[in-house]
Amino acid sequence: MRYVGLLLAFLFTTSTTHAQWPTSTRTDSALSINYGFEVNAVTLDDGSVIFSHGYSRYQFLTKFDAKGYAPWFNPVLINNHDSANGGNWPMISNGAGGIIMILGDRRGATYDSMGIARTNPIWMQHVDSNGTERWGTGVRVAPADGSAKFAWITSDGAGGAILVTLESSWAFPGALNYSRMRARRANRNGQVLWVRTLDSSADIRLHIYVDHVRRAGRFIYIDGMRYFQQGRETYLTRIIDTSGNVPMYSPWLQYHSNEVFQDSVLFTFTPANRVTKIGPEGNTVWNITVPAPQDSCRGMSAWKILVPDERGGVFYLLACNDSLYHINAIGQLSRLKFAGTSNPRLSRNTIGVFSDGNGGLVWADISGLAQRYDSLGRPLWGASPIVYRSDPENADFEAYWGDNNGGIIATFWSPSRGLCAQHTGRYGRVGVVPVIQLPPLPEEFSLSQNYPNPFNPSTRIKYIVPTRSQVTIDIYDLLGKHIDQLVNGLKEPGSHEIDWKAGDVASGVYIYRMKSGERIVAVKKMMLIR
Repeated sequence: MRYVGLLLAFLFTTSTTHAQWPTSTRTDSALSINYGFEVNAVTLDDGSVIFSHGYSRYQFLTKFDAKGYAPWFNPVLINNHDSANGGNWPMISNGAGGIIMILGDRRGATYDSMGIARTNPIWMQHVDSNGTERWGTGVRVAPADGSAKFAWITSDGAGGAILVTLESSWAFPGALNYSRMRARRANRNGQVLWVRTLDSSADIRLHIYVDHVRRAGRFIYIDGMRYFQQGRETYLTRIIDTSGNVPMYSPWLQYHSNEVFQDSVLFTFTPANRVTKIGPEGNTVWNITVPAPQDSCRGMSAWKILVPDERGGVFYLLACNDSLYHINAIGQLSRLKFAGTSNPRLSRNTIGVFSDGNGGLVWADISGLAQRYDSLGRPLWGASPIVYRSDPENADFEAYWGDNNGGIIATFWSPSRGLCAQHTGRYGRVGVVPVIQLPPLPEEFSLSQNYPNPFNPSTRIKYIVPTRSQVTIDIYDLLGKHIDQLVNGLKEPGSHEIDWKAGDVASGVYIYRMKSGERIVAVKKMMLIR
């Protein structure tokens, strides 16, 4: 409450800054986001970022492009109903420069005499790349059915969203008297396709929590905890596919930390110091034991991070004694020693650690320092971390996001400026964003080797088309028998990829052939191992 008065005065005296990212490291020079204390963000592939923020009944979106300019000019007010609750609500990219998000809206809720919401629905909104609300005033995806709800969201991989809710209802008129976890899928038009109950109990002692919801391939991984008695918590990962089916082979997995690589591969870490790579079809690619923490690190052993390296492998970080492990795409483990400094400052103050998009990682902490490392653990921004914020004592409510290009976006709230953002580019210079070069159009057809190879049960094939062409890709066995057709259609110039799911095809060597019209442009071999 100590900042409320200052916030109200600030809200009506400031306006959005349209200049590019400031190069100053001082908080009073940061780019203004405007309303609210806390913020959520989605960073997009083109280097732009969309912020969700608000206060009281008002909910806003603000977008900055890669250089820090505001293409929407002013914050977009997406919610201001009497029952709204503005703030940093969950959202995801729609894959086309916009977002899908949960609205802080309780239209249709009922309240008790103390003003507590006893029943409330869940509303969602789709905002496109131009800041236009595509679903009117929002779509109600969960009814007010006698329970209070909390919600998490992830992409369904097809322009829609998977919504996971925790619902509880006890001891009031109309209560359903249960605790439960539910999953729903809404398509790109906001239509709910299915609803599944994943956990439920009429025992008032049951407590269910959700930590993260992630999609890898066609499976949704819901990290959470449940217990009947405090001190006897069980940490679990619930699995459901995008069609709403719960796999029979493993409805629950023990978990500690999960991270997703490009929406297709899941890396999971368990308390037994094992890191597992799970493929897009739920298949285990490898399962590696990492060394246990040294005795001097035991007190921090719970602070561990998985960071995908964008090359099919993963970094495993332990914030003690410079412990950095790397497991490559095929499961080979190596320990890297942070080079160039005896103290890389990876600690509990290190709030943001992200892939740099080039096989390394980048981090920032609340003391105003940041560093980027290559795939061998060597610092790229000098022997010591760079200073991106020279007066961290003037910043509150800090949060961090990777910019998908090797840099860091930091947000904070200050009494003098309100909600603000800073950006450090991939070369460690505050406010300086390198130009993202678009790849030139290809000059000839190309068919890449499938990955992984050998494989089981699925593999990915990338191919390049130089001009708008009719393309087919077919699979044959060594006797010339046609097994499957992966591609048959008109393709635009550029890079494409397709997955082959081998199904019940037998182990062996197979040939895949790419044709343009009647011309064979490339032929390659691959191996399926059951």
